Amino acid sequence: MLDIVLRVETLDQGKPHKLSINAERVDCTTLAERFGWVDVCSLTAELKAKSIADRAYDIRGRIEGAIIQRCRVTGNPVPESIAIDVHERFASLADDDGEAEIDPMAVSVEVIENGVIPVGEMIAQLVGLEASAWPRDPEAEGFVTADRLDDPTHPFASLAEWKKKL
Repeated sequence: MLDIVLRVETLDQGKPHKLSINAERVDCTTLAERFGWVDVCSLTAELKAKSIADRAYDIRGRIEGAIIQRCRVTGNPVPESIAIDVHERFASLADDDGEAEIDPMAVSVEVIENGVIPVGEMIAQLVGLEASAWPRDPEAEGFVTADRLDDPTHPFASLAEWKKKL
């Protein structure tokens, strides 16, 4: 799945191109290792790509999946469902010298290299960004309490003392 690419000449024909992707077990294992997760149980994508202007392309659709990460406190597995509405834009550089002016206020656009859109890598990056950065097991609730914030060894305890003096 990570190696899935879309050649732009297939999109230049004017018709939308539909992609239905269902990650194989080996792809799920690769993604889990890449992001340090316990497992990627499932990952599917229903996407539609089309040309929207000269050398500019739009990909829309939905990615869904299920992952398992480790709780940062207890180490227990934490399952998570992923659902992402995709709206990504890609464009070829306008100049032959490989440089283009980019408006920082414009919609985010990824640059196309060698005439291919890296669909698999786009999916991987979106899933990595969507997943919880700090997964918490419900059993972890008792590990951090408000009482610990007043503990003199807490890193912010000295700031709390300083604030009391003001």
